Amino acid sequence: MNLRTAPSVALLIATMAGPATAATYGLLIKGHAAQPDLRQFEALTRACAQQMGDDIRAFYAEQSDLHYQQQVRALIAARPDVAMIEPGWHDTGWALEQLSRAGIPMVTFRGSWQPETENIHWWGDWSPDQREAGRLLAETLAARLPENTPREALALTGPHLDPVSLARQHGLHDADAQGVVKVREAVTAHWQETEAQRVISRAVQYFPSARIIWAANAAMAQGAAEAVAPRPDRSRYLIGGIGVTPWALDALDKGNLQVLVTGESLNGVNAVITAHRRLHQT
Repeated sequence: MNLRTAPSVALLIATMAGPATAATYGLLIKGHAAQPDLRQFEALTRACAQQMGDDIRAFYAEQSDLHYQQQVRALIAARPDVAMIEPGWHDTGWALEQLSRAGIPMVTFRGSWQPETENIHWWGDWSPDQREAGRLLAETLAARLPENTPREALALTGPHLDPVSLARQHGLHDADAQGVVKVREAVTAHWQETEAQRVISRAVQYFPSARIIWAANAAMAQGAAEAVAPRPDRSRYLIGGIGVTPWALDALDKGNLQVLVTGESLNGVNAVITAHRRLHQT
């Protein structure tokens, strides 16, 4: 994994690497292991840990409370030195309770979560401003349109109750309220590329004046790009997404994707650095 996209982080990792006893981190990610953006997140986090002489064991919790609980139990059974947990739908407090009983400290990421009461086993949280990411994506896409062009947008969101999707969508609505864009339709595509392709293929027929396609993640942006690719007027669309995948970076170079807002891909790196420092008191 190439860390050149984050030189300051790579420098920090290099200065922290040393002869300390290797640690193992249990990384619990909310989603499916087949999602490219999540695999990229895991790979970047693992690369950071390995560069410091540590390692990662990843667990993926699918979109249900039951599977989340099962994966927390599997993580505890693996006995990592530190658990790195993406907050679940309703069970993050329960996860901390289980980890505390097992004597395993926890760092949370991508959820802006904190325990209701003080707990020595919770070492902190690393989370991006998802709302700001949603607003920034809309603003940046709108700025690329020629002056006096209607800034009408179609939006692809994640699951209705997903807190990350909701926060990003709130940012989009902020941009709408400020007159930056006018959202014509917002439809969930459940983070999925194929569903996004289906939704956008229909939406561009119903809203022909929309020029902006705002996607709450990179996979849905890919689906949107594939939906408009066969159209003779495909160049009129400005497509952007939140997050990083190999396809998204390549699409930026090729012009199939115009804007990519990211930052949360480094949350795992920051969680590793936090855990390493606490374990080794550096």
